[in-house]
Amino acid sequence: MKKDIFILAALSFLLFFLKIGLIPILDGDTAFYATIAKNIVKSGNWLTLNFINPKDIIDKPPLFMWITAASFKLFGINEFALSFFHSFLAFGCVVFTYLLGKDSYNKQVGLWAGIILATSAQFFYIARTPMLDIPLTFFITGALYFLYKTEKSNLFYYPAALFCALALLTKGPIGVFIPAAAFTIYLIVNKKFSALINLHVFLAAILFFAVSIPWFAIEYKILGQKFLDIFFLRNTFRFLHPTDVIGELKSAVPQYDFYSYFLQIFILFAPWSGFVYPSIANSIKKKGNYFLLIWAAVAFLIFAFSLNYKLGRYILPAFPPLAILASALIYEGDKRYMRSSAWFNAVLVAPLLVIGTIFLIIKFPREQAGFRPIILPFITIFTVGLVSGTALLFKNQVNLAIRIFAAFSAASYIVFISAGSLFLNQALPIKSFCLKLNVLAKPNDIIIKYGGDEPRQEHFYLNKPPLFTRDKSEINKALSSGKKCFIITQDNSFKNLKIMEASNGYFLFSWLKLAPK
Repeated sequence: MKKDIFILAALSFLLFFLKIGLIPILDGDTAFYATIAKNIVKSGNWLTLNFINPKDIIDKPPLFMWITAASFKLFGINEFALSFFHSFLAFGCVVFTYLLGKDSYNKQVGLWAGIILATSAQFFYIARTPMLDIPLTFFITGALYFLYKTEKSNLFYYPAALFCALALLTKGPIGVFIPAAAFTIYLIVNKKFSALINLHVFLAAILFFAVSIPWFAIEYKILGQKFLDIFFLRNTFRFLHPTDVIGELKSAVPQYDFYSYFLQIFILFAPWSGFVYPSIANSIKKKGNYFLLIWAAVAFLIFAFSLNYKLGRYILPAFPPLAILASALIYEGDKRYMRSSAWFNAVLVAPLLVIGTIFLIIKFPREQAGFRPIILPFITIFTVGLVSGTALLFKNQVNLAIRIFAAFSAASYIVFISAGSLFLNQALPIKSFCLKLNVLAKPNDIIIKYGGDEPRQEHFYLNKPPLFTRDKSEINKALSSGKKCFIITQDNSFKNLKIMEASNGYFLFSWLKLAPK
């Protein structure tokens, strides 16, 4: 077991910790949570979360922002601190997956389940992109691991309750719903529902409420009924329609693409995606581990049949059981299922990657040229590994195939990380623009983000919040104010302004015109 944990720790270090302080924030949601944590440190208010407008009620619980703020206190407000504990939680997901695979099958299944999870495309990307999904997956996986262990001892209800409470404090009701629904359905299917009728379950429920309720009670006392409306209604109704506006219940058009995740999984779980449906079929046919099947089904279907946006990261809590089921299928080595897995890869995954890779090599989008040295080496190595491993599966060389999948995907991720640390600041220069403005801009100067998405990274990196507008009349008004103006934009039509810096289609303009006396 120690050797297995060492292997997984070494792999996790390379994939989740390598150069975490050298890559700027890529995702707007990451910048959103990082800015909230930054505001906690600056204000000293650890209870009421605040992004930009103090009147806006944030519809997310505080745990991840608390963890990030504590990291900022230890290491300073920077990317290393932002990612440090998040990377540990990603490693924790891998460890829990290993332990559950070992306990439900054997050590080899557990080891390869951990490797499969760590090297699956979506898990790797989200592990490198600090948001709520890795912490949520960690606490859900931990909760279900301990619930699985309650068959041996009722004492495991206590850590399970603690992890459920922490999942609730990470992303709201979904953190409790997934483990509670999965475990309840499992007990019903196995006719063991009476197992819940014991003193330990009652005491564990008290522990759950003792950990999870205080923050909600305090926030209700501070913010009143609007807090409950925004937090619980928004987090409940987002399954009926997308909600986009911070601090409000406004919604977008419902999304009826129920099929989306059933197709997305072939990219999200690559290079192991070919094993997903065969492993599920194998487990059902052989009446295998229903606990893992039910867990994966609940975590997958609750998002698949919601009317919210179908973002790939939402189904991350389904990845640990899928990794274990895939590893178990590989361990059994049934030739029919191995061939089915190869065909899934050959028909649905490999063509997309091969065509995409060739297209990017021949005609990489000019406006995104800065990403070329990051994307091309990564996607080329990844695709070669997937195609080679799939060919070996057809030849029934399963052991070599899975080693090719693991080695090439890990190598492609390390290349991606290394290239990203070298080129991302030029490809996405928002950070360098903001750091320059922190030095040059005076307190009365105006910083404007013009066009595109609402500023997120800018709020994290800048010392003062920018003005955001998509209206050029607002720009003209600022330029006529007599104050010095700085504009961050991807619009290069401001011919009369001085270009301070330009990179990969982004421009930093400056302007100073004295107002008439």
